Amino acid sequence: MTDTSCGVLRSTDENEPEVLKEPFGAWPWHTAILSSTNELVASGSILSEWFVLTVAHVTFTTETVQKTPNELLIAMGIKELDDPQNYTRKSNVSSIIRYGGYSHRQGISDLALLKASNVIVFSVHISPICLWTNSEEAGAEMQRLQMSIVGWGHKNGNSKPKIMLSEANVTMDNFEKCHDDPEVPSSTNYCFKSIGKHNICLERGIGGIYMKHRGTWYLKGMTTTKTFQKKSDASCEHHENLQYTELSMYHKWIEKHALPSKHNLLGIEDCGVGLYTDLTKQLVPPQQPWIAQLAYLFWGRFNVTDCHGVLIHPEFVVTSSKCTEKRNYRVLLHVILGASAIGKDPYDTSRSNIQAIEISEHLFSKTSMTFEHGFDINVLRLARRADITDNVKPVCLPPKVESTPYYNMIAWNRRDAHPKQLKSSLMQAVPSEGCHSAFLKLGINFTVEEYLSCYEYCQISNATQICVQEKPKSCMVPVSGGPLFYTKHDGVHSYTYLAGIRSFGPAGCQANIDEVFNDIISFREEIKELVVWKAWFDEDDDHVLHDFDDISHTVHFELDEEGNLVEENGREIAGNDDGDTIIQSNGGGKLRN
Repeated sequence: MTDTSCGVLRSTDENEPEVLKEPFGAWPWHTAILSSTNELVASGSILSEWFVLTVAHVTFTTETVQKTPNELLIAMGIKELDDPQNYTRKSNVSSIIRYGGYSHRQGISDLALLKASNVIVFSVHISPICLWTNSEEAGAEMQRLQMSIVGWGHKNGNSKPKIMLSEANVTMDNFEKCHDDPEVPSSTNYCFKSIGKHNICLERGIGGIYMKHRGTWYLKGMTTTKTFQKKSDASCEHHENLQYTELSMYHKWIEKHALPSKHNLLGIEDCGVGLYTDLTKQLVPPQQPWIAQLAYLFWGRFNVTDCHGVLIHPEFVVTSSKCTEKRNYRVLLHVILGASAIGKDPYDTSRSNIQAIEISEHLFSKTSMTFEHGFDINVLRLARRADITDNVKPVCLPPKVESTPYYNMIAWNRRDAHPKQLKSSLMQAVPSEGCHSAFLKLGINFTVEEYLSCYEYCQISNATQICVQEKPKSCMVPVSGGPLFYTKHDGVHSYTYLAGIRSFGPAGCQANIDEVFNDIISFREEIKELVVWKAWFDEDDDHVLHDFDDISHTVHFELDEEGNLVEENGREIAGNDDGDTIIQSNGGGKLRN
């Protein structure tokens, strides 16, 4: 079977037995983790064609000694451990990825990923489970959703119990946050209050918590216990010390390793990565190694650094289409990577971290000319792959819409003196209707079909820790194409995502005028198709870095806030009427592209 949809029970093939009527048929994603001698070690859940999620503590021989991959096996498509069927499959483990924040002593963040040695072939009996995300929760509806704890268990009182796939139905009322241990993060660990009457004892207290929502099954958490006890009469007390790890905080870690296409649109594992600490809870990373500058030759005489770009792949940069449109007075020369500040000389070869790379192709140039304001985006293909260093890294592209309390526009301010430093402004999304109405009064009309979204400035309230609207204390007039980011974390690392590229907004910080960005998520399919195809098809192309000596003796200028070319002393030398434009509104206000 080729269907890889997660959390969905598959139809039975004509040549396979009818199993969906049995309880076993409901859990084709649940696996048994075995030792090399075929003894049960733990439960696991299939996430993809390569990865199974289990608990970290079973991947240790002692508290400090880790097991090697060849000490574990994955058994899939099985109901009774002693009675495998012809559709049962076993796989060796090629690698073990333990969550970086796992604490054996505290029993928190008890998660590990097992990579199968061979691809997992899906069938009626073997298929992946979806991850439950908080965005799918619906308040009171959460209390009514069907939930089951599934694991390998036996019936109480059996003298020679058979270890079989077992389940216990629960609701959220069976759980409470673990407040008794101050070292256990209550947001990620829950304890069982009760499970009610049941006659199943989960072996080792380990299983998955699955939830059904609108016909699809999701993995919500993994159960675990540090101390497992049985009464002398063979009944089970595991519910007295069992806890489960809620997975929502760990999604980015899981996706990064096991589901890279859900972590990043382009499947790049190490995109947008930084360290997450208490000092970065507002998620404004100190470095932005994915932000690029565009360098131009103006009037055939001097070089100008203008416009932002964002590295999304070692060979591709996203920018505003206005920054790449052909003009008779300018020629786009290079994308400059690795510079955190805009200096007077974009080709300062004394800085070894700088990479200046020519552009070989404009992928969105025709599409961007279709609309007056929207589709203001272009993807530039570099003439060679950028060298990935501490100062040059690709950002993540969101493959799906994700909720976030606020965003960051991180950009160079046009009005700042050289060297211009990157500045951050917190922003939050606003409804498009009000934003559209405000711009209509200024004679500017755009629609949602143009893939534009509106944002307002905000600041974090000390009282509520919510980003609340504010008028900027100082005008932020970014160099063209200012990028908008949001950041997620997994408790160990942060991951920065590109949300938008600034299209236009107020030039003078007028009240009640929002900033308008090209919505990156709306372009995701086009970007993925173009970039993945180009990168794969021409992956062996050999490109050459531009020779710095060709332009090292030219004079360098910049653009002023009106989009005019100026010398270092501020004297205007050339207008730029159709480049970096100022839009004069009906009401006399000015908007900047």
